[in-house]
Amino acid sequence: ATLSPRKVVGVGDDLVDGDLYDTDGNVHHLSEFSGKYILLDFWSVGCGPCMESIPEGNELAREFADRLAFVRLSVDGEKTWKKVLKIVLKEEKSDCVEWNEFKPMGAGLSASYQANGIPHFVLISPEAKVIDIWTGYGKGSLRSKVNQHLGAK
Repeated sequence: ATLSPRKVVGVGDDLVDGDLYDTDGNVHHLSEFSGKYILLDFWSVGCGPCMESIPEGNELAREFADRLAFVRLSVDGEKTWKKVLKIVLKEEKSDCVEWNEFKPMGAGLSASYQANGIPHFVLISPEAKVIDIWTGYGKGSLRSKVNQHLGAK
């Protein structure tokens, strides 16, 4: 990390991409959503507000599916992440993209997007520019941010 530090980005910067894995181990990239808004959600199972945001995230992912990719990036280890997703997906199907970088908080994309706390959200424009970054969740806060940038549905 010292020899090749990650690029740190802020509002106005180009998105930073990386190798991201689905539950089957397939490699994906944020660039797959070129031409759409991307809402990144850095989260962990041990974070109460992260878990509370799931229903609102799913609702927004469904409503804005034509223009928004809601990508949840877990910072949990593989076993914990997959176990929690099985439980969550049984109770409420995820309409969000569920990926993991398998790097600890403070490394990889969480370092690039300055995720010092969770949940941490990054909104990226269809032109691949970071347009908003915020940390924390309260009921209605995701909808407010999405509506602010994409307009109400």
